[in-house]
Amino acid sequence: MAPTMAPSSCETRCFRGCCASSSVRLDIPMTSIEASSEVLARGAASKVKRGRFEGLEVAVKYPSLPTSDDLDRFHKELGIHLEFTGEGREFDHLVPLVAARAHPPRYVTLTPLATGNLQQHVHDTEEGRRRGLGYLGLCLQIARGVAALHAKGYVHRDLKPANVLITSSGCAQLTDFQLTEKECDLVSLFTSSDVRLSNAGKKPTGGFHKKLLVGTLEYMAPEILTKTSHTRKSDVYSLSILLNECVTGTFPFSDCHKERPGCHTVLELGYGHQELKAAVACEGLRPTTLDPGALAGEGGGAEEAARALNALLERCWSLDPNLRPDIGEVCDALESILAGYDAPAVAGAARPADAEVASRAAEKEGRAEAMAVDPSLVIDAGSAEGAALAQAGVFRGKALELKCGYFQTIGSRDSQEDRVVQSSPYPYAGGGGAHLLAVFDGHRGGEASEHCERRLCKVLADCLRAEAAAAPPSTTAAEPGLDLPSRALVRCFRSLDASFQDANPGCNAGATALACLVCGSRVYVANCGDCRCVVGGAFGAKDLSQDHTTSCARERARIEAAEGGSGALSFQVDSWRIGRCGLQVTRSIGDADVKPLGVTSDPEITVHDLGDGDDFLCLASDGLWDVVSSNEVAGMVRDTVKNPSMVAQRLGLEAASRGSGDNISVLVAFTKQGVGSHERIFANGREEHAFTQTYYGSR
Repeated sequence: MAPTMAPSSCETRCFRGCCASSSVRLDIPMTSIEASSEVLARGAASKVKRGRFEGLEVAVKYPSLPTSDDLDRFHKELGIHLEFTGEGREFDHLVPLVAARAHPPRYVTLTPLATGNLQQHVHDTEEGRRRGLGYLGLCLQIARGVAALHAKGYVHRDLKPANVLITSSGCAQLTDFQLTEKECDLVSLFTSSDVRLSNAGKKPTGGFHKKLLVGTLEYMAPEILTKTSHTRKSDVYSLSILLNECVTGTFPFSDCHKERPGCHTVLELGYGHQELKAAVACEGLRPTTLDPGALAGEGGGAEEAARALNALLERCWSLDPNLRPDIGEVCDALESILAGYDAPAVAGAARPADAEVASRAAEKEGRAEAMAVDPSLVIDAGSAEGAALAQAGVFRGKALELKCGYFQTIGSRDSQEDRVVQSSPYPYAGGGGAHLLAVFDGHRGGEASEHCERRLCKVLADCLRAEAAAAPPSTTAAEPGLDLPSRALVRCFRSLDASFQDANPGCNAGATALACLVCGSRVYVANCGDCRCVVGGAFGAKDLSQDHTTSCARERARIEAAEGGSGALSFQVDSWRIGRCGLQVTRSIGDADVKPLGVTSDPEITVHDLGDGDDFLCLASDGLWDVVSSNEVAGMVRDTVKNPSMVAQRLGLEAASRGSGDNISVLVAFTKQGVGSHERIFANGREEHAFTQTYYGSR
């Protein structure tokens, strides 16, 4: 997409007059931009929205300019864009400038709308994860973009996949020049200040050093971590980390573990920031490279290409910057590797990069659309269904104010299959207040849990309508609120199960499901599997659900009594299992292959009226409950500041530190506002509230 060109005789300038262009307009009116509400990216210094300008799809960047320094950076970045944009100055692998407004009170820049960035392509698509050496072509394009910057004396200082855009034609373009500076200016600034400080026997620290220590930690060169200026060789180091991430599909250093991990520092139990800095700068820690031996049978020169690439990366991330090749050598080496490598033989019938990223973007848009509120399903208090629900005690009265927060970590698994729903307040309760909280624990893939996450809110609204329309007035009045929500939740779980199997024929993925519908002070808990909901307070905790696993004699008896369930159970490894797949849970959404053996999607319903001592609700997957008891959860909630997200994080980290081998998802909701922490309170000559012991001791 070519940038918008202004007439050659009409030069436009920024408000300061430091930036000028006769080919790119710098004074476009804000009314000429059709910006949508969709935020494509958000950072500390700016946000980017989708938009249209003169019929072109563009990315509209709104910088945050609270200080004069920020305004200086905006004009500097604008000048860099103009240096590489314009008639006769287009560079294929640097994102061009379409137009800009560099006049107060609103400042924006417009660039061509990309289909996504390289980080999304590498980590968020199945094709991207399988591609490996198929990324070599894009790697060469990125290197050429860096070479264009270096040829003008610039250092990018923040090379990473998120700053590489994939165009509609499948090309890579380098973007985000907020930190880009002339190498000579950086060296001069650092040298003059370093000489001044060294005369006083000091090293640069504090605000001065923070101005130079910029970028993203995982991609920072060792010399930057040891307080030395950025140079073009620092960009070469960052580029090597980026290239290795592309071909291995592994986030830098995420597969590096310490012998004694610090669970409170990093959720993945790996290196903390300070430890990673020391390991990279002093111990020579580098990312794991591609194993050539694993490509021996693929042909097309893949094994030789991997060896050559690894040798190039070893040179590029040398500890001594003087031993690293310059960017021209890197481009030549990549061209040589590509010349001897038959990419289609490895990549197979892969779709073009832009098609894959566009598909992923469409999937995300579809997910957002699926989870958006459907006005046609909002229950109107004035309708017949709304009246029936109000008469039944559902959505009647003022909504209970919940403070909710959740925390998730992948734990020791290789993918996150849990999903959490926090619909607080529940948007379909048009006639009153309600909250819907849920946790889905996927197994054999995340398809079932993701399906439930997307559809739960709408399906439950539809089921509440259906049950309200079918409920006889006399029954509803006689049993206020007990039967109708319970029936709706059962119908909802059955509907989710049926719709998942219809949409995914042949897929045997499954998910345990736990949903909590809070109507006023009454809580309806629907459980199907081994997630658990507890209510707690100063008195301790009370389970509002029972685990549905083969260790439960009642559930085993139900399986054996079911049609087709005879002989379905067998003792394998350490417990009773169901069918050839060895499933341990007896109720779930999905799991089509074991449904004929007695596994059901029907939930067990528990109704609880919140009392004075009920301070919180905690819903979590079995990744928490396998290693932390309900009463321990109540104790840790009591001992932690009453921020639900912080409490959920503490519980999740505690489970991880105790060695939970599963995904961990924790959702905490406080039922009272202003609940305080219980400190050392004594009664009857002893401590009333003892602290709960954790992996690292009390507190």
